Amino acid sequence: MFNLDQFEEDADYAVFDDLAGGMDDLKIFYKDINIDTDKLSSYLQSLYETMKIVFRVSEDDTFLESNSLSTIKWREYNVFQFNNVQIYDLLVAVRQLAGEVFDHYGIDPSQERYMIQGWFNINYNTSGKLDWHRHVSDDQDTSKMFHGYYGVRTDNSSTFYKTDSGILENKNKSNRLILANSKYPHAMGDWDWDGPRISIAYDLLPLSVVLEQDLDHQHWVPLIY
Repeated sequence: MFNLDQFEEDADYAVFDDLAGGMDDLKIFYKDINIDTDKLSSYLQSLYETMKIVFRVSEDDTFLESNSLSTIKWREYNVFQFNNVQIYDLLVAVRQLAGEVFDHYGIDPSQERYMIQGWFNINYNTSGKLDWHRHVSDDQDTSKMFHGYYGVRTDNSSTFYKTDSGILENKNKSNRLILANSKYPHAMGDWDWDGPRISIAYDLLPLSVVLEQDLDHQHWVPLIY
C-alpha cells in the first residue's frame, strides 16, 4: 500500500495549495462549492447499504484493496444518474470547472462531445484505501482525458499524485471539487480519524474515445453545455 515514507528523501515533493495549483507537469484545477454534504453523505451511505444487497464481489473485480464496495463495483452504475438534488448540483459544478479546464487547454467541448462517468468511495482508515492507480492505459494519448473528485467528507486527508517531477500532495477539503489531466497515477494517503471518508470520483472523456474503446453502454452520459 502507498506510504509517503517509501520515497527517497531527495525526491521532489510539493504540496498543493490555493496558490500553487500543482507542479510543472501537472496542473490541478479546483472549485469550492456549497453543497449540503451532510445530506449527500447520508444519501450515499444509504446507497452503499443497498449495494451490499445487490452486488457480489468477485476475483475479477478491480480496486479490491479499497475494501469499498461502491468503488469495486464502479462499472455497475454511474453516480450522476441517481435522482438526488446534491448530485444534480455537483454535476452543474463539474460542468463549470470543466469549462475552465477546456478553456485553459484550448479544447472545444462541443466538438469533442465530452462524456462523464462517476462513482463514490466510502473508506475507513482501518479497512482499506485506494493504492496507486490510473484511469488510462500507458499507450493512450491523455491530452484530452481528465479525472477528478469531490470531497464529501475528506477533511484532514490527502491525495497524492506521482508525476515526472515528483510527488504532489493535495490536501483535501470537503466541498472542494478537483479536476486534472488523467496522465499520472494517484493514491489515497493515510488518515487518522474514524471514517467514513467519502468522495465522489469521475472521468471525462471525448465521445470518440468512449466509442473507440467500446466502453460500457448506458453508463457514460453526456457532459452537455
